[in-house]
Amino acid sequence: MDSEFASGGKGVGKCMSAHDVAVHTSRRFTAGGIKKSLAKGGFRHIKAGYWNTFLFPLMILRRKITHTVGSSDVMLFPPVVEAAFRGVVSAETALIRRGIRLPFGGSVIVEATKE
Repeated sequence: MDSEFASGGKGVGKCMSAHDVAVHTSRRFTAGGIKKSLAKGGFRHIKAGYWNTFLFPLMILRRKITHTVGSSDVMLFPPVVEAAFRGVVSAETALIRRGIRLPFGGSVIVEATKE
């Protein structure tokens, strides 16, 4: 019997910040690290990549400059900014759906099959 696994997780281990503490993230992952863990667990046909690539530089800049303590920096921005971000994420999603694996990002996205 085959089973499928699809997941999204926090990407890039070196990017821990006050946001991660506030939302109880105990660790971040790399695409390669998740692929190795899934392979050890018997999963095959593993595809891993990143999501939130285009907005990633802004995420890093905000989290490293603002140094929020004890709270997440995730919040709604003015509508025009939110619309721009949605457009960026929509373009990125279209690339991922076409099978393009992005090289870095704020989140890891994985597909795998267990045989």
